[in-house]
This record gives sequence, structure tokens and C-alpha cells, in this order.
Amino acid sequence: MTEEELIEEAKELGRLFFSDEEIMEILEITQLSPKLERAIRGSRLLSEAKIRKSIVDLANNGSSVAQTYAVKMIESLKRKNY
Repeated sequence: MTEEELIEEAKELGRLFFSDEEIMEILEITQLSPKLERAIRGSRLLSEAKIRKSIVDLANNGSSVAQTYAVKMIESLKRKNY
């Protein structure tokens, strides 16, 4: 597997929220290079962003469950930033 193929596979696993240890086991590698770590983190963040957008869209459309979760996300952000 080429480095680019390895990165793409790691990104896909990151999008599915596998842990670093699980990704290494699946890919049969013993450690993550800094480049792989960045790729995995970026893919996790993009996946999380899509989920958050979906929650906000549902909340804006009146889903009480999504509104509750959106408020929790906002409160969590406030605690981190203040």
C-alpha cells in the first residue's frame, strides 16, 4: 500500500471515529506518522462538523431532541471559551 493509499484509508477510518489504536491495528502498522495523525484528526473533525450541521438543521426545523443537544453543544463551547 502506498503512503497516499494508507492516508486515504486512515482518513476513512477516522471519519468513522475509530481510535488511533484501532486504526493502527486495522492498517497493521505500529505507529502513526505526524502526517497520518493530521489526516486522521482532520477527517474526524470534518465528520463531526457534518453531524453538528445535521443537528443544528434539525433543531432549526423544530426537533426538540436536536434542540436539547444543540443547547448542550453551545454550553460546552461556552465552558471551553470562557
